[in-house]
Amino acid sequence: MKFQDTQELMAQDVADAIQQMYEKGRYRELLLVVETCQAATLYSKIRSPNVIAMASSLKGESSYSYLTDTDVGLSLIDRFTWQTLDFFEKVDIHSNMTLADLFSIYRYEVMDSHFHYDVSNYNKPLGQVPITSFFGSVSRVQQTPELRSTVGNATCIRDCAPEAATVAAAASTQDITSNMATGTAPRAAVKAGSRAGHAPTTAAGVAVGPVRSELGGVVDSGVYIGLVVLMFVVGLASTLKR
Repeated sequence: MKFQDTQELMAQDVADAIQQMYEKGRYRELLLVVETCQAATLYSKIRSPNVIAMASSLKGESSYSYLTDTDVGLSLIDRFTWQTLDFFEKVDIHSNMTLADLFSIYRYEVMDSHFHYDVSNYNKPLGQVPITSFFGSVSRVQQTPELRSTVGNATCIRDCAPEAATVAAAASTQDITSNMATGTAPRAAVKAGSRAGHAPTTAAGVAVGPVRSELGGVVDSGVYIGLVVLMFVVGLASTLKR
């Protein structure tokens, strides 16, 4: 086979490529479809196991196009491909059709060439090989969601102990409540988070979302930060007066 009169693909090249695929475990069963003039000659050198090959023409025969599109002025499909598509348009994806059914549709009267296939490297009867083994099938996919929960300052994924997350969350809530007036880092939460196997929480990551005050009300994080800054300024002013 020639590509634009500059490169050639020989039967031995195809055989070598498939043999390398076999040695590297890249296929279990392979169906090679060749549609070109003298197509059957392209798989004459294949000796790799579990390979089925099919071709649109024999040696010395041409492979012809099918009809002509008047708008384009060219044929948009060849006869072999047209027969193949016509077959699959009548086949449901859940079909029990086999390769034997597919191979039986190709007629010389339509293609003006002889269809050929080779199963010398394949050990199963074609009547037992479903079409869907090579041309698509329906697979059942079960999605497994990631087990992830976030409690307080503790984030657990899959194997995190529930009691560790509970301890960390309780310590975090208690520490935030008791340290609203001082702005100190929640040490108990840091220790509990470390016991749970997580990175320690820094002071910069404390006020995220609403915070419950000592009086039982919910204080917004922005208000909480503002109070801390205000208290810091008042304390600094008192120090300077002294």
